[in-house]
Parts: sequence; C-alpha cells; structure tokens
Amino acid sequence: MKNILLTGASGNIGKNLLKYLNKKKFKITVLSRNKLDNFKTIQFDFENRKIPKSYLLNIDSVIHLAAYSSDEGKFNVYRKKKYLNLNHKKTIELAKLSIRNNVKCFIFISSYKAMYHNHISNENEVFDYGSLKRFTETKLIKLFKESKTILYILRFPVIFGPNIKNNLSLMRNVIRFGLLPKIPNTYNRKQFIHIDDAVAAIYLLLNKKYKKNSTYYLTDMKIYSISEIQKILTELEGKNMPILPFPIYLFKLLSKLNSHVNLIFKKLFEDDFFEGNSSFFPNYYKLKTLRQFDETNI
Repeated sequence: MKNILLTGASGNIGKNLLKYLNKKKFKITVLSRNKLDNFKTIQFDFENRKIPKSYLLNIDSVIHLAAYSSDEGKFNVYRKKKYLNLNHKKTIELAKLSIRNNVKCFIFISSYKAMYHNHISNENEVFDYGSLKRFTETKLIKLFKESKTILYILRFPVIFGPNIKNNLSLMRNVIRFGLLPKIPNTYNRKQFIHIDDAVAAIYLLLNKKYKKNSTYYLTDMKIYSISEIQKILTELEGKNMPILPFPIYLFKLLSKLNSHVNLIFKKLFEDDFFEGNSSFFPNYYKLKTLRQFDETNI
C-alpha cells in the first residue's frame, strides 16, 4: 500500500482525487486547515507556518495541489505577495522536505498558463498567475535534478465535469438561465480536460513508470471554438440556441476601457491552445469530451 500526502484536498481536483484514491485503497494523509471526515487529516495552517519534517515520515508520494488558482490578470503588490508565498515558497519548502525524507515521488499540479512564459529566473520577473507557475516549475526542476525523488509536473487546461466550479461552469449557468447571446464563430481554439481524466493522470503517475522529472500537458485531445462550446453547453441544458447576437464589437471596445472586461474578453475569445502529450494515456484509455460533461466514474 502506498502512503500518500495530499495537499489541496478541498479543491476541484483534490475532492475527486481523494475519493478515487480511497477507492483504490491508498493510505492517504491530508494536509489541510480543516478536518476531513473519514480521512486522516493533519490540521495545519500550511500557508503561514513552517512545515514540520515529521509530516513526511513514511510518505511514499506527495501530491501537491494547494494553491491560489484564481487568475485575475496582472498582479498588484498585495496579490503578488500572497500568491508568491503559497503558490511558490510553500511549494519549494514542501519539495525540499520531500527530498530530505526520501519521498519517492513528488507530483506538482501546474497550469497550461505556465506555457505562455519562457524561463522565469527570479521573482522580479513574475507578474501574473501563469508566470508564477512557470517560475515555480523552473525552481522545482532545478531542485529535483540531482535528487532521488522523482518529480512530475502536470499542466492541465480548464477542467470540466460534475460539480466543478470555474469559468466554464459559470458560462453553463448563464446559458441555463438564457442570459448568453449567440456568440459568433471566431475560430479561436480552446482546450479542456474532464475531471475523471485529470484524476486518472495522477493515478497513472503513482502506478506506472514514466520518464523521471517530466512535465506533461494533458487535454481531451479536442479543440473547441467559443461558439462550439456555447452550442455544446446549450444542448446539454436542453435549450435552443439564442437568436440575439453577442455584441462583440461593443464588448471589444469596453475591454479597452476596463481591465476586468478585458480579462473576460481574453478568456472568451483568445486562443488557449498548445500541443498536448498524446501518448501519456494507455491506448485502451478513452478520454471524455465536453459532450460528456455530466458523466463521471469517480
């Protein structure tokens, strides 16, 4: 039986991963501010206190999910300090403890947004959520290079599935109430991954041999435009496509005047496309697509 230390168990991935690994009979210790019923929990203020070395005794693998994940554009001074502490400094602290305790495997959940940035060498170059993820990746790769502990970095795009709360589920709610006008086909490219497949990827890293110190970007291997996304979500809600057109030119004008509107505009209409690792999953494994939004095996 493998002993797992899991952080971020209350998040979208964490809640589902916890249930899945429990079914697979892993021995799981959760590091969390709040006690989780039916699981061994170390109640600990991970963000503000130094992590005791004893927390990693007899741990085989660390799965590190704990992070601030809201992307609100360019950091202000307060948000940069806050994100830098939890998303970077505490990650490095946990990684160093894992190496000292001879943990066999350290899995870091990053983001596709790290791929928008080249090598980030110091925190002065960090200016938003994606650049911070890239900076942390860079430091981890360097840290684990001469270590016996294996590092895996998983970059996920936007995750979808039952009870997953994010911008995609918000868009579906807007469609449910008939509040989203018809979006024109802009031929932009978006990528997603179902929560079942994100969880399965982590499970595979725990059970199969992959190249040491590797980074993977995993998607459902489909490409969607924003208009296709609207059509699929509208069908899932059993609605008809709206007739009233989306005022894209007005929205574009407003995005130049307001940073918040600009961020929404980018999330809707800009590309989020990178080449994924198509050979990561076994040949027999069938990935879920956006049309299987409401399905789950967890």
